[in-house]
Amino acid sequence: MRCFVAIALPADVKRQLQRLQQRLSVVDRHVRWTLPEQMHLTLNFLGEVREALLPGVCDALDTVASSGMPCDLLIKGAGCFPPTGPARIVWAGVNEPPGALLELQAQCEQALSELGFTPEGRSYHPHLTVGRVTRNGDGRAVREAVDCETAFEAGLVSVTELGLYESHLQPRGAVYLRLHTSRVGS
Repeated sequence: MRCFVAIALPADVKRQLQRLQQRLSVVDRHVRWTLPEQMHLTLNFLGEVREALLPGVCDALDTVASSGMPCDLLIKGAGCFPPTGPARIVWAGVNEPPGALLELQAQCEQALSELGFTPEGRSYHPHLTVGRVTRNGDGRAVREAVDCETAFEAGLVSVTELGLYESHLQPRGAVYLRLHTSRVGS
């Protein structure tokens, strides 16, 4: 099964992200927008996970989360990947990510690497993917529109738990199933 570790978003933040998507959707119809039920903040992507490894993964996440500190994240700003040229990914940012979030992500990555999962290999830059420009899309026009959204703000996310999710790829996009919840700071 294909799995990842993420922080769920509250409904009010998802609504604000949808408003951003609506404003940007008039620019190019060739953007596949992230559905509200797919919106989350990824901490670690594990890839394919054998079912036999799940108990160890859950125990590792419980240990990391219990020693972590709850924190609040301000979802603010918007941008694109890659950083220059035609946009491929549209994202909303985490304004000044708190050290508690960065430490939580690093500790998860370390604990999961001890179980045999390959670390990302690059610095963690927390963001929420809100859309993907398709091959037929005009990435330059999308980037210009996103550049006008630097003051975008979606609100606060309280980080009090981590979720282990399974991703099922479907024609309309991925469907996520939460397999486990780890409480932060408990």
